[in-house]
Amino acid sequence: MMTVKDENANPLLNNMDPNLIKTKLEKDITKQKQEAILAEQKEIENQKRLKEAQSKFDNDGELDDESEKEEDVEEKPTGIIQPKYKIVHTFPMEMMDAWGGYTTS
Repeated sequence: MMTVKDENANPLLNNMDPNLIKTKLEKDITKQKQEAILAEQKEIENQKRLKEAQSKFDNDGELDDESEKEEDVEEKPTGIIQPKYKIVHTFPMEMMDAWGGYTTS
């Protein structure tokens, strides 16, 4: 006896490899693993941020002198500050001469 592979009419079905196809359960498991990894990464990042924030403060809740030197402190303006540049839009003269608005004859 000899086994013969039967060709299907659909060429997509002929190219399918059953070893590469994942079941729904396998897909769910990999999705849950990826979500767990992302959650762990976020937790680690949050812990790093918390440690950095705690290291900036003393035990009294005040900022360390070193952290004040590291940060650039911007002075707040006391009044209205004029912008350095202005954008002015004007129509070309030919367009202004041709524009007559809505006229009824």
